[in-house]
Amino acid sequence: MNNRTKALAATFALTAAFGVGMALQAKFTDIPAKHWAEGAVTRMVAEGIVNGYPDGTFRGNNTVNRYEATSMFDRLISSKRFASLEGNAKIAAEVGSDLTALRAASSSNAATIAGLQADITALKAASGNNAANAEVTARIAALEQKVATLNNTDTTAINDRITALEGNFTELVETVSKVEPSNADLDARVKALEAASSSNNTAELSSRIDAQNTRIQKLEGQVNDLNSTVATLQRTINERPTPPSTTTPTTPTTPTSPTTPTDTTPPATTAASSTPALTISAGISTNLIPSSPFNAPLGLGIYAAVGLNLSDSFSIRLNADLSEAPSAGANLLLNLGGGLYTGVGAGLVFGSGLYAGGVLGFGFDIATNFGLFLELNPRFNFANSSFGVKTALGLRLGL
Repeated sequence: MNNRTKALAATFALTAAFGVGMALQAKFTDIPAKHWAEGAVTRMVAEGIVNGYPDGTFRGNNTVNRYEATSMFDRLISSKRFASLEGNAKIAAEVGSDLTALRAASSSNAATIAGLQADITALKAASGNNAANAEVTARIAALEQKVATLNNTDTTAINDRITALEGNFTELVETVSKVEPSNADLDARVKALEAASSSNNTAELSSRIDAQNTRIQKLEGQVNDLNSTVATLQRTINERPTPPSTTTPTTPTTPTSPTTPTDTTPPATTAASSTPALTISAGISTNLIPSSPFNAPLGLGIYAAVGLNLSDSFSIRLNADLSEAPSAGANLLLNLGGGLYTGVGAGLVFGSGLYAGGVLGFGFDIATNFGLFLELNPRFNFANSSFGVKTALGLRLGL
């Protein structure tokens, strides 16, 4: 046997070695025994995830279409065989690590196969050289050893990693299917709460605005009534005739005896009253008893009054208190002298009903017909049989 014949025989022996490693029998008639995927196929068939064709073949080299892939994933998810995840982060890290290792193994196998192909090409080129047959035989033996190492070691590790990745994928699918309904329910509840909160706040705000508008309209009406009353009183005063001045005619002096003294005292005249006809008061008011029915909270209000002096001792007065519980009333006042005055009266608290009360006040003149006043106004409300005390402080102007 010459060198060329020996090289061809070595090439046939290498080809036979590949054939023996891939021609082993399995369950399906078309899967060789000890095929690198035989264990994975057997497990997936036993779990009901994949199956073969009616003719007893597996057809492992066929392309998997979307329908077949969907059916396999559905059976995998429906099997409920795998335990719940301890944490998505851990699984993701393991999957990433395994994918990295698979890529490295794939790159290593590709490089090894490329090297084998280069060696085979070199063998073919050198097969015509009888002197190189011994070297070719040694290189073939080395290649056979590499192929055996790849079949017995690397493929098994890759199969194990693929199996682990399949399990991790199934667990991830189960976890996502559990989390998605919870997220949908939570979103629905949040939207319902937001809608209810928005509706309640809008209704409450609208009600409060309407109530404030109603109170403002009432206060504006009271102010207009008070302005009308003041204008009426002013016209009444202006229309009153001015009283004529009283003078005593001069009488001639009758001569008397020198011993009789002459009375040189001027005749008495009637002095005009110094009391102004109209008094206007304005200031602030508050409650001394917070539980008063006239203004429940202890807050400030605007107080205004117009009085008409009937004489030096008596006067009548109209007053209005613009606060959270607005009121209007009338008083009959008695001048006690020394700046003190008292009186009685009645009125209406808007929203609470009629009241009766009294007045005790003190006035201090800063200038002619201008000064300060301080009042206490005890009141009794007939609607709810309650008692309260208000106080007012402000300026007083006489006209």
